[in-house]
Parts: sequence; C-alpha cells; structure tokens
Amino acid sequence: RGRAALPHATTVRPKALQRRLRTDLSPLEADLSPLEVVLMQECDRMEALVTEVHASLARLDESMRGGAPVDEGADTLVGALQRGLVPASWTELAWPSAGPQPLGRWLLGLYARRAHLEEWAAQGVPPTVTWLGGLFRPQAFVFALLAETSRRTGTPLESLSAVAEVTGYDSAEQVGAPPENGVYVHGAALEGANWDASAGKLAEAPSGGRCATRLPVMHIRALEAVTTADTIAAAPYGVYASPVYATGPASGAERRGEELPLTAWLPSEAPPSLWVVSGAALRLDGECDWQRRATQQPGKSDEELGFLLTSH
Repeated sequence: RGRAALPHATTVRPKALQRRLRTDLSPLEADLSPLEVVLMQECDRMEALVTEVHASLARLDESMRGGAPVDEGADTLVGALQRGLVPASWTELAWPSAGPQPLGRWLLGLYARRAHLEEWAAQGVPPTVTWLGGLFRPQAFVFALLAETSRRTGTPLESLSAVAEVTGYDSAEQVGAPPENGVYVHGAALEGANWDASAGKLAEAPSGGRCATRLPVMHIRALEAVTTADTIAAAPYGVYASPVYATGPASGAERRGEELPLTAWLPSEAPPSLWVVSGAALRLDGECDWQRRATQQPGKSDEELGFLLTSH
C-alpha cells in the first residue's frame, strides 16, 4: 500500500511570526497579539502530538523487529491499535474529547486540524470562519478575543465577556469576509433542544434520546459584562442564554466537558426555564464535514494510518 510522509508539525508555524521570536523569548515576550500567541501555542501542541505519534510508532516498529525490548508502553500501544482505539499517550496530548474514539476517525481529525492550522498560519490571522471545535484549547481562543478587544477599546479585560449569536450562514463556505467586530466560528452542536433553521430559533427536541443538532456559523464578540450572570441578564428578550461546553458527555455519563468562557444567545419563543429544565446547551463539534464523510469510506482508516507509520 502506497504511503506518504506526514510533514513535521513545526512546518505549520508561520514564518513571519517565527522571525519575530528569538530563542530567549517566549511568544508573550515577543509582542505578539493575543490571537497570534494562540496560533503559536496551537502549532506547538500539534508539533508535540505528531512527534509523540511518530516516536511511539517508531519505538513499536523497532521492538517488533527485535531491535528493542517490548516494554509496557509498547504492549499498551499494540493493544489500543489492535482494538482500533487511540492510544492513551496520544489522547493525553490531543484536543478535548468526550471519550474513546475510533482510530480512523481520530486520525482524520488530526489531518483536519493540521489543515486548519496551515490556513491560519498562511494568512497570519484566524481564518474567515474559525473551526472552534478543531482547536486544542478553544478556551484560549475565546480569552484571546477578549484580550484583543480590551487592547483595541481600552476596556478592562475583567469587564468583558464573550457572547455568540447564530448567523444566517449555513456553512463556512458561504462567508465571504470576517466581521468588523469579533470572529465567525463554526463547529457548534446543540443538545437538549432542536434548531428550527427556517425560523432561526430554538424548538423542542423529540422525546427520548439525546438530541445533537449542528448549528450554522456563529458570531462571537465581546460584551461589557463582568460575570456570567451579567451576560445572561444582558440577553435580549426572547433569547435563551446557553452555556457552551468543549465536549458533550461521555457515553453513559451526564456530565459534560469543560465549560467555555462563552455564552450563546439563542432566539426562542419559549421561556428560558424550558431550556434550562431540558438541559439545552451547546458543545463544540470536533469533526468537520469532510472528516465525517471520509469515515464512511471503507478502508480509509488503514490509508490514514499509513501516513503516520512513515517516518518524517
């Protein structure tokens, strides 16, 4: 089976920013903007993850050839790969996840995230629409947006909160330019309620089962509100102020992942109490459209694993 090498993740780093960094300076000390710092940190995390994937597979290959003893780490790696699961040493360095994922789908997610970082690095600024669920630390991206707003307006950072509102764009491809204020993001899913796309508002979820509806592109901006309660109180009439989580609950669990410093304003004709009782909330969707389609293609997992088995 033909295989191609996965380039080392350091090549993702934007050269224009790299030139502004000296070996004795951190990104924060090099006068980078908050979002530029987040970009560098995301690239570093990608580098660490890909390096670990390559190194662990290289060690396993050496052990299988008899060049090194088979230690506990190799046994654990083999066990996970044989079951089609992601090894723990990889997930520890990876993006937020609600639980174990099939290996093929996870690898596709790795490539999708690398492509997203490459687009960001090439432009020097976040893409026109940022895949929020594709980031290793989406919380840092939201905080960076608040920090940039604070720099631009002079508003104290501690007085700002982030709010997200649904736009009329069904997909990222429909967006031609970034907003004048804030950022566009995609990759949010709604749980505990349905989204009526034609009316642009919340609707009750079917009884039974857990609902997860992908939302259109959202617009995140900074709002002068000190606490989450202030952000909820500032929501216009007819809007449900929803929390946003990095992941949904793991299988069989009720507890969601880490809550982001972000509140989503979702139009609704029903009182907010209905959605509170139903547990309506947003979670980040960790898969992009092409990744979801690719997982339906037979043999895709083997092909993608072949990329990582090739040394870089």
